[in-house]
Parts: sequence; C-alpha cells; structure tokens
Amino acid sequence: GMRKGRTSIQEEVERVVLPHLRCDGSKFISAGREDMNVRMLGSGRPFVLEIANARAAMPALECFEQMADSLNQSGVGVEVRKLQPVDKDSLRAVQAGEQEKQKSYLATCWLPCPVTPAILENINSSENLVLQQRTPTRVEHRRAMLVREKTIYSMSAEPVEGDPHSLVLRLRTQAGTYIKEFVHSDDGRTTPNLASLVGCEESAKILDLDVLEVHMEFI
Repeated sequence: GMRKGRTSIQEEVERVVLPHLRCDGSKFISAGREDMNVRMLGSGRPFVLEIANARAAMPALECFEQMADSLNQSGVGVEVRKLQPVDKDSLRAVQAGEQEKQKSYLATCWLPCPVTPAILENINSSENLVLQQRTPTRVEHRRAMLVREKTIYSMSAEPVEGDPHSLVLRLRTQAGTYIKEFVHSDDGRTTPNLASLVGCEESAKILDLDVLEVHMEFI
C-alpha cells in the first residue's frame, strides 16, 4: 500500500538499535497496532525487535539505556521505556497479547442527537457489550472479509462543555475491537454501534482517539 507517514515506530527503534548489532535486519513484533492518528499513552505498548543474524555481541544494559535516551530526546514523536534484551518467552508473551489482552481507550465523539442525561446513563450502565464487526472498509484490502465478535467490557461517558452534541467516551475492550467503527458504525458493518446504543437515527462521528493502556504483563 501507499506510505502514509514520513517514518514509523519500527524505523525509529531500528535507527538507534541496529547500528550496535551489525545484523542483516530485524522484525518488529508488537502487541497490536493503531492507526497513525491514534496516540499510544499510558505505559506504552509492549514490543520485541527480533534481530536477524547479529554479528556483534549483545550490548550491555547501559548501552540500551543510552539508545532509549537517544530516541526519546530526538523529538520524532516516538518514546520507549525499558529497552533491553529479552528471551523467547517475552516474544511469545507479546504474540499472545496481540489476541488476549484488553485495552483502554479515550474517544471524543459527536452524536447527531443532543447528549442527554439518559444517553449518558445508557452508556455508563453498559457492561460486556458484544459487538458483531464486519471487516472495516479501511482495512478490507489486507484483512479477510469476516464478521468478528468482540466485547466492550465497560464504558463511561462525560459531556463536552460548550458542545451539546459531543461526549468523551472511556472504554475497556477486548483485543482487536475496532473502536472507530463502533463509534461511526462503518455504514452499519458494526452492530450495535454508538448511535444505535443511545437511540440516534444517524451515525455518530469520532473526533479524536487515544489508547490509554494496553493491559498485559510484560517486563
């Protein structure tokens, strides 16, 4: 597909790590992924950089700390924590976490109908909401066309001051849940969706989305 950004997290991590290892390349493995316009906040997303045919000895931990400092101070918008050598158990944990973890999100949403106390109560009382999500239009070129069942474990909503149609939504969800599609429905491909949940006839819109936390044990 067409490149959408000037750089990537993988490229920035490789830029500071690979020169120390004299290797043939690497593979970036993370506990899930997000669109470029979604920030990863909280304690970050676990990842492993798998090195191919390293011809240099593994650097000391202090060297990895210097690599992390170099990246974090570079101003490219990517920061890392606890950069260090890991074993295959950590790799397996990241791979398993891609499907098994839970994630927390913060989304600013616009509703076609005014946000009322009843709508807020409807959202705040929702637990273990099971979604049927057909492969979104934005990823159908690279994902099989399936209907995936995903769960939103909890939600809470607050109104946005000065905007009667907007609210801030906090969600804790199953891995692989398409949050944007839950909000705007993707032309009905996700059911239920935010608008249908609160009784609006037209689709909602997502204005902003952040990942607050990836809930998994790593290092």
